Amino acid sequence: TYPLVKGTALEVFHHSADIPGELVELVAILDKASGDVVRQRPRVLPHHATATARISLGGGKGFPIETFRANKEMARLLFRMHGETVAAGIVLEAH
Repeated sequence: TYPLVKGTALEVFHHSADIPGELVELVAILDKASGDVVRQRPRVLPHHATATARISLGGGKGFPIETFRANKEMARLLFRMHGETVAAGIVLEAH
């Protein structure tokens, strides 16, 4: 496994799209059962943790990403590094 910290380069997979991305901010680590915030602004995302994070997408074009509230299927993402899946997530906000 690789440490996930601010500035980490990621491959973001959304359906068939492979999008370059960067971990911009670790907002909070959450309790898996309740969803309550356990720690604000952690430096590192621990293995098997649940968290809220900000990801910047590159590639220079738009992607059909929607929030989980609007469309559950279009909000699912996989994050990979060096050919390994390191995280999975859902989109809570898109800008």
